[in-house]
Amino acid sequence: MSFRKKAFEGANVIDYPDEMGFIPAIVMVDMQLEHATKASLPSHRFPGEQGWYFNQGEKSGVTDDWFTVAALVNAGH
Repeated sequence: MSFRKKAFEGANVIDYPDEMGFIPAIVMVDMQLEHATKASLPSHRFPGEQGWYFNQGEKSGVTDDWFTVAALVNAGH
């Protein structure tokens, strides 16, 4: 984990005002099903993709309406 204002050097879409914690990969393990899923999060290996859009609100197209039950039902159609 590292703390910086950009997801990675060369990421030019979002420059956070404060340093944020960035973790380069995650692993989710289901012990009952004996299954693991690995996800490599965006980095310099994915040119042109910022990948990190948290705490952006309306700048990234997320408004309060996005969190309603109606929006959840509509997303399922």
